[in-house]
Amino acid sequence: MKRRSEDPTNQNTVPVLDSDGIPLMPTRPSRARRLMRQGRAEKRWVKGTFCIWMLDVDIEDENTEIDGVELNIDPGAGATGLAVVSATPEGRRAHALIELRHRGVRIRNRMDRRRSLRRNRRGRLRNRQTRFDNRTRPSGWLPPSMVTRLANTETWVRRLRALFPVNFVRVETVRFDTQIMQDAEISGRDYQKGELAGWQLRSYIFHRDGARCLYCGDAKSERYELDHIVPRSRGGTDRVSNLVVSCQDCNVSKSNLSVEEFLADRPARLAAVRRLQRAPLSGASQMNIIVPELLRRLEALGIPTAEYDAYTTSWTRKCLGVPKTHANDALCIGAPDSIVGPPVYKMVVKSAGHGDRQMLRPADRHGNPRGQGYRNYCALSRQRQGYTSCPGHRSRHRRLRGIASGDLVRIRHRRHGVTRGYAALTSGRVAVQHEGKSVSVRAQDAVLLARNHGYRVSIADNE
Repeated sequence: MKRRSEDPTNQNTVPVLDSDGIPLMPTRPSRARRLMRQGRAEKRWVKGTFCIWMLDVDIEDENTEIDGVELNIDPGAGATGLAVVSATPEGRRAHALIELRHRGVRIRNRMDRRRSLRRNRRGRLRNRQTRFDNRTRPSGWLPPSMVTRLANTETWVRRLRALFPVNFVRVETVRFDTQIMQDAEISGRDYQKGELAGWQLRSYIFHRDGARCLYCGDAKSERYELDHIVPRSRGGTDRVSNLVVSCQDCNVSKSNLSVEEFLADRPARLAAVRRLQRAPLSGASQMNIIVPELLRRLEALGIPTAEYDAYTTSWTRKCLGVPKTHANDALCIGAPDSIVGPPVYKMVVKSAGHGDRQMLRPADRHGNPRGQGYRNYCALSRQRQGYTSCPGHRSRHRRLRGIASGDLVRIRHRRHGVTRGYAALTSGRVAVQHEGKSVSVRAQDAVLLARNHGYRVSIADNE
């Protein structure tokens, strides 16, 4: 068996910081352990990432050499791939592979729920003037689901620059033509006008479906409605290919079921509905917005950046025999001739946020605190409210011996041994997930490693 330092599949590297916290070239884990045993380095956790802090090395020393590393970014709507690489005589070497998973869908669902509650509450108030003219959007406005994807990528670019001496960034750029994606043969006036040219949406759907229910085939119903094939509650959109004519009985019976569940006993009807469906274009439209804005943000950071097309990356990955993942796509950006031992592990980073944005703890189903204290507070003038604590304010600083929910901790359990994970405070104890189960200990048996930084980091197989 080969030693870990000689094993070509052991490509895990440890970030190194000098005595002033400036990043140096990364090193092997075996050398990092040896430096700590010799007392020349100390272990540190920077935003949940392990690194070593050199005590006797300064970047300004003449003997300190820094070749620098490169950062590759593969943007995505659901996940973004990041790869820290460097060029060697043998080929490209990976120092870190990261799959950054976004939470844009969860944010969109929360925004939809908050919007429905707000509209319902406003509808119950009488003599309420409209506020549509007041809700103007500034130039360059993006929805929160887009902002979180860009913010996550920018945050981890900054963090990787704080851990590695990044001197160059490669970005895979893509441009999607949604018209061509729907119909590869479209051209001329049809391409310019689109499918709904000269039609209203409802009229077009009824003309296309022949004014009959596509679920049961009934053409004599008293009431017809438009139904979403993929329900809105399951991520469906208002695209023409996701709308069909339905009688009222079928629409009520289907509710938010998927079309496969609703038409399980009618395969002919299911096939007719599936012929109308087309691949969703939400991911393509999101990428058309994310990539240009990401390039502008990287330019604002002052990093030399180059763009590379997705086709070359895909071709390189297939030629090198690397599995298809977001992290591996980032590894192959720039068409390297060879890769020295593709890593068998990758770091999975899930965006978790820092908690709710609301300042008041909702006490009813409409999000409004109950009680005379809150009503008295609302009756105060704006100036008085500034000097008065609002009843029902959400406490954000609950801690046990300096440990808060979401912090990275190391616990010692009498049965499970030493375990590391993200803390959850329950009944005066600190709990972490271990082998799919929640393991809790007393607060004095937990050691704080890193504060909650809004992400959950884990290691997974690179396949």
